[in-house]
Amino acid sequence: MVDDGSTDGTAAICDQYCERWPHLFRVIHQRNQGQGPARNAGITAAHGRYLGFVDADDWVEPTMYATLVATAERSHAQIVVCDVRKIYAATHRTTSLLSLPDATDHVAIAAYLKYGLNNAYSGNKLYARSCWQKYRYQRMVYEDLDILLDMLSCCERVAYVQQPFYNYYKHAGSTTLDYTNPRLFDIMTAY
Repeated sequence: MVDDGSTDGTAAICDQYCERWPHLFRVIHQRNQGQGPARNAGITAAHGRYLGFVDADDWVEPTMYATLVATAERSHAQIVVCDVRKIYAATHRTTSLLSLPDATDHVAIAAYLKYGLNNAYSGNKLYARSCWQKYRYQRMVYEDLDILLDMLSCCERVAYVQQPFYNYYKHAGSTTLDYTNPRLFDIMTAY
């Protein structure tokens, strides 16, 4: 877990998890640097064969990682994708769209890049550790978009599980919903 300079008690909760389950959890406490640098700290510290990301306001279904790991092992995919359930706090609305028409152990990567939904989210994917040898996130809004499409295009195999395992919580005041925020120009840099 990476505590990116939180001020809401998150640091203490992370420490409690590490004390209770030291064989499962480690925590990195750092001053606030943003999502990209926080993810980079986690990538550098991780020891597993696979990596996944869950942002602070989001959550995953209990079987997500077991299902994605099993799919990666079976298909020899470098990245396994699942669907995203979006929860909009301000309107109390939930949506879940299929990323692709069919589940498959061998995604047509060009078609996924062109037509697929949720292709530039970090959280709805399981990554082989080798994917991160030449990639790191930038300190910007839309840091996912900046590297994920490139990373996907360099994969030999991507698999897709047609389940909304990742729950993306869009709270009121989110940076990506504040269309007056000048930091949103980062999307141009990312593209």
